[in-house]
Amino acid sequence: MKNTLVKSAVLFGTVTAGFVSVAPAHAAFLKGTCSLTDVTAGGFNATDCRNFDGNDTGFQNNINAAFGTSLGSWKLVGKSDVNTDNVADLASGVLQSGNWGFTQSFFNIKSPFVITLKASNFFAAYLFNGLPGSFTGGTFNVAGITTDDRDPTKHAALSHLSIYNQVGARIPTPALLPGLIAVGANMLRKRKAEQGAEADAKA
Repeated sequence: MKNTLVKSAVLFGTVTAGFVSVAPAHAAFLKGTCSLTDVTAGGFNATDCRNFDGNDTGFQNNINAAFGTSLGSWKLVGKSDVNTDNVADLASGVLQSGNWGFTQSFFNIKSPFVITLKASNFFAAYLFNGLPGSFTGGTFNVAGITTDDRDPTKHAALSHLSIYNQVGARIPTPALLPGLIAVGANMLRKRKAEQGAEADAKA
């Protein structure tokens, strides 16, 4: 009888230990709270941000409603998990932070534009509006997309980063560069001619 009880206890302990061992490593990720510092462009923080459930596919159609703006129509420039567009690729399911940019150094973007970060079953959108100059890249951090309900310091890794800008806005490409250079040269010659005429008039 004693041996039977011992064997039962050992068997129960084994089953219990086995049950405990299959507990999930972490709880499910929940929607986080974005911060304007999560994404930067040329040293500037975002001017507004929003958190959403689901995927950012087709978000260009919802940007104005999401931010309460009337900035015109939007288009997708590219995504970090598509290797055939202008946005530099980023490893999916690995990164918590890093740098975003374009595939060529002469590509740039002007505000207003929007960057979205997708992780787990959520995404956050960051609006850059009213900023001076043009931008070739910046930084990102996924801390504002998700949070773990048991450990707020844990966040889901980046799935992809998307960039949106205004319909009609152009990103300079090699085909456009000669034209841009020619326009700049003509403007410079015109300015020098005007300065020469002013100097002759004063003489």
